[in-house]
Amino acid sequence: MPPIGCFRLDVDVGFDELTGAYTAGEITRDDIGSLIAAASWPKIRLGSVGQAELWAIKLGLELAKEHGISNLHVYSDSLGEIQKLNDLIPPINEDGFVFQDIRALSISLSVLSFSHMPRSYNSVAHTLAKHAFNLSKSSFWTSLLCPSWLSQIVLADLSTI
Repeated sequence: MPPIGCFRLDVDVGFDELTGAYTAGEITRDDIGSLIAAASWPKIRLGSVGQAELWAIKLGLELAKEHGISNLHVYSDSLGEIQKLNDLIPPINEDGFVFQDIRALSISLSVLSFSHMPRSYNSVAHTLAKHAFNLSKSSFWTSLLCPSWLSQIVLADLSTI
C-alpha cells in the first residue's frame, strides 16, 4: 500500500503475437487499496514492449490527472523502463518523446516514485491489459461504476499489494 494520503498506479501491457499489437491496463488505488480508477486500452502498434510499457505509464498518468489524483507511486513489471525513468536521462530514440511526456506529467502530478514489481504482484493491471484484447475502444471504470468481475479481482489482489 502507498503511504497515507498517497495513491498507487499499477500498469501493464499485453501483446498479441498474431497482430503485433499491444494493449494496456491500469489501476489506481488509494492508501487502503480501494479502487479509484481503472482502464483498459485496446490494441495499438508500437515498436517494442518497452515502448508499450512507457505508453501504458503515460496513459495511466493522464487518467490520474483527469481524476485530480496526485501523490502517486507508479509500479510496472518492466524493470528496464522503470530504471530509465529513475535515471532522469531521456533516451535518445523513439522512446524519448514519451519519456518527456511522462516526466512532465509526473512533475504536475507529484509522482513520488517509479518502482519495479514482479508480474505476480501486478495481476489486476495484467488482467485489465488482457481484457483490452476484447475491446474495440478504451474502457474506464471508477469505484462508483465498477463491474463485478473487476471488483472481485481487486478484492482478491489486496493481499499482494
